[in-house]
Amino acid sequence: MVNVLKYLILYTFILLMTACSTGDRELKNSFDKGMEVIQSQYAPDLSTHVFDIQLYKKNDKWMVSGETTEKEGRDAVIAFSDSLIGKNNYEKGIDLLPHKALGDSTYGVIRVSVANLRRDRGHSSELIDQTILGLPVRLLKKKGYWYLVQTTYGYIGWMTRASFTRVDKEGLNDWKKSDRIRVADLDGRLYTRKSKQSVPVCDVVMNNILKLDKRYGLWIKAVLPDGRSGYLLTEKVRPVDEQVDTSVEGIINTAKRLMGVPYLWGGNSTKGNDCSGFTQTVFRANGILLPRDARQQVHEGRLIKHNEEFTNVKAGDLLLFGREDRITHVGISLGGKSFIHQDSFVNIASFDEDAENFSKHRKRTLRVVKRIIN
Repeated sequence: MVNVLKYLILYTFILLMTACSTGDRELKNSFDKGMEVIQSQYAPDLSTHVFDIQLYKKNDKWMVSGETTEKEGRDAVIAFSDSLIGKNNYEKGIDLLPHKALGDSTYGVIRVSVANLRRDRGHSSELIDQTILGLPVRLLKKKGYWYLVQTTYGYIGWMTRASFTRVDKEGLNDWKKSDRIRVADLDGRLYTRKSKQSVPVCDVVMNNILKLDKRYGLWIKAVLPDGRSGYLLTEKVRPVDEQVDTSVEGIINTAKRLMGVPYLWGGNSTKGNDCSGFTQTVFRANGILLPRDARQQVHEGRLIKHNEEFTNVKAGDLLLFGREDRITHVGISLGGKSFIHQDSFVNIASFDEDAENFSKHRKRTLRVVKRIIN
């Protein structure tokens, strides 16, 4: 942080020297430019950080207010504001998230099979991601029925209060230390009795996590994070701590099991997914956690400079597509010219011009191949 602050102080000095008689508008412009520098350093990706700082006047008094998840970023804002405006010439109101109003209970454990994250509060707001049953989220702030939350891989969005069970750090640790099971099948039901004809308690999907209560041969009794319980077929689950298949074969088998699952913008489960939600779901089921978006997944693994015939591209490699300056799509190689991806629905396509499933567009826009499993 020291180097950033030195740069900002120098930047402020230059601004003041070149505009020592500036008005409010010029000061505001200088402040906004300083915030751009600080954000680029401490919160470069607003899908995984909060950084929203404003300068305005109230009753002829300058106010610096807003919120951020980054403590060092907040400190840099204060140091810059002191230098630009004068330490005693403004009032500070910068909230560090999680917001203090949440108290000690700043965690949640998802209590439904699939929970939606939206760009803003409201069910009509854009779906930007999903997280699933049994996984924790960090609670950042609350507005009415909605909470701003952060997933285990850093993604931030708004979620309804009904989507999770709120806990403190001790409660979260108790959940993590419990005897838990993972849903290995694509989907299923938790029933009120040991019978498929009984009333369901809830549905479950691949990668959901529940607490194990008792085993009954073909059935197990499982407990949800909110205390509800029911019966699930034993064949659908595996112990959380059981070693998963991280092999290429395991990745491909899981990917093919999702064939036909429909496209859903922001979707990240076996109910529906977008391209990067598909790859993240597949790799998570096999013990590998990828970042959420294709633009983030491109930074994972080892770069493979593929040849024209794709003979050096192996099954399980990530294929990243887009323009020269932006990655917009991702799929999983099946080896050579064949690959599986989410495109309207999960399907298999090819770079082979003679194949029935040849995709001219995908061949033209392929930008990067990354090897995740060596």
